[in-house]
Amino acid sequence: MTGRTLALLLDFTVTPNAGGGPGGAALQTLINYTAYILIGGCVLAIVIGGGALGIGSWTGNYRAGDLGKRSIAGGFAGALVILLASALVRFAESLAGKG
Repeated sequence: MTGRTLALLLDFTVTPNAGGGPGGAALQTLINYTAYILIGGCVLAIVIGGGALGIGSWTGNYRAGDLGKRSIAGGFAGALVILLASALVRFAESLAGKG
């Protein structure tokens, strides 16, 4: 390959935008619904973790208490990542110089 051909192949840009593509609204609906289901799972993990923590504390079972703490922390961390997913992707995109 010549240098000119290589420069032509490497000269492209990516601009993610669902506005003009077919199915953009359906894709956004799918992303929103998936996030809704996953947030529900995180809330369930926090509720179950709270119950395990309470039962572990009441019965003196340290293993159940530890499981409850980890479940609460995992549910909170999962919800945080889900809710900040768009911002994290945009931040990574700006680091790559595309944003």
